[in-house]
Amino acid sequence: MELLVFAHRGEAQTFLKEMPFKSHETFKDLYHHEDLLLLITKEGHQEVLTKLSYTLGLFPKVKLVTNMGICGSFSTDLKKSEIITPRTIYMEDEFKSYPCSSDSKVDLITTKKRVLSKENSKVLSSIATLVDREAYAVAMCTKTFQKDLRVFKMISDHIDEAEFCERIKENAEFYSDKLFSFYIDKRSKEQISTQEFKIFSDQRFYFSVSQKRIYQGLMKALLEKYEKGEAQLLEELETERLALSENKTPKEKSSELIKRLQIKLYPFRTQVETALENLTGELRKYDSKFKFDKDLDKKSFKFEAFIDSEEKKKLVTRTLEKFDFKKFSDIMDGKLDV
Repeated sequence: MELLVFAHRGEAQTFLKEMPFKSHETFKDLYHHEDLLLLITKEGHQEVLTKLSYTLGLFPKVKLVTNMGICGSFSTDLKKSEIITPRTIYMEDEFKSYPCSSDSKVDLITTKKRVLSKENSKVLSSIATLVDREAYAVAMCTKTFQKDLRVFKMISDHIDEAEFCERIKENAEFYSDKLFSFYIDKRSKEQISTQEFKIFSDQRFYFSVSQKRIYQGLMKALLEKYEKGEAQLLEELETERLALSENKTPKEKSSELIKRLQIKLYPFRTQVETALENLTGELRKYDSKFKFDKDLDKKSFKFEAFIDSEEKKKLVTRTLEKFDFKKFSDIMDGKLDV
């Protein structure tokens, strides 16, 4: 189940007109249709936290939260009406940030009040390029409830322009139409069935149910990122050479192919994970396990060891004492050449 989150009714008006949503019995700002929910939070951090928390409590089956709406841009290099998925979401006067699944180099900051002064604009623009009033609260709430999050923001105006608030109200229907078209197009692409991926009919590979799901998600993301076909991407990954490999089983070939897809889609994350694996390699020899933050955001890890003798206890203890936490911290900071 997916939950669409808008701050203003004007941003959501085309969705409510074009899709057969029905209002919730007791919550007037919440609408539902089959596996889709739509919530209007109103503007502001507290409004979002209250209404979104309540909605996720009512519908625990929600897996994906999609925040859509307009935003301002501190940079005139970005065009009006351009829809962007921000890389990271910040909050004014808050240290914590939330990364998004995006290859964009544009960040967004959520503010407690509307940006009205040039002084305030100058400070905020040093942190992020885009500005809105609710994305950070959506990210915070989504993270707390352990849901997937994506954010699509359309630039309505440049912050240094006068009277942009008035024009936003006048153009609300236009903005909503653009957001609706963008969402429907994206949703259609995401509904491509697994049967359309040719690799699944190649008998030299064997994909389990979970492997099919992983492959499907990775390939869809790559198709959108590189705007290429499946066949071209597979050729670049030397899939044919992998298929002809005689020292791998069909399932092992599928696992290797998925690994190649992950590296192509997330090259930097893969480098970090490889560096962490090398750093912890000695301890892993003794049946030890490391669990890192799934977003690779926190400089901490959980360590678990299987001890079945006094000798092994001493061995693991000595090895753990030699563990280079400074190097671990550097890796988490992206310093991979240290």
